Amino acid sequence: MTFECWFAGCERIFTTRDQLRNHVSNHGYLRVVCPWCSEDEKSKRRMVDLKRHVSECHVRVIADDERLHFLRERCGFFLAINPDDYKRAIETPGEDPASDYLKDAVRGWCAKNPKGRSITEWEKGWRSVQPIPRRNRRSTPSYP
Repeated sequence: MTFECWFAGCERIFTTRDQLRNHVSNHGYLRVVCPWCSEDEKSKRRMVDLKRHVSECHVRVIADDERLHFLRERCGFFLAINPDDYKRAIETPGEDPASDYLKDAVRGWCAKNPKGRSITEWEKGWRSVQPIPRRNRRSTPSYP
């Protein structure tokens, strides 16, 4: 099975989903925001970078993460600037306490940052993503 980049003008094909994730993050489409920063839409390239930032700057949040595990890569969908692309590159979690926690964090962040994206825009992104049909994934046979 192979995984191809879907961005216009990019014809890269990868043998693993991890390679595709790393590549897509270089396009800038897996960026996630930090809803615990009071600054305007402070974002990180990947969830791993956000988790490092949170552990250094928002220590109180880590205790909640130990209980709910919301800083895992799949949960980044709820913090993604481009949720459609995030869903396409990384499978997302269903509704659970971790997703509720992140949505509430984003709602609080929006209330403190009226100049940023509105909660309506965030919620639209959360609702807009549908499962990806298998036919969008190109498969190639392997030869001995």
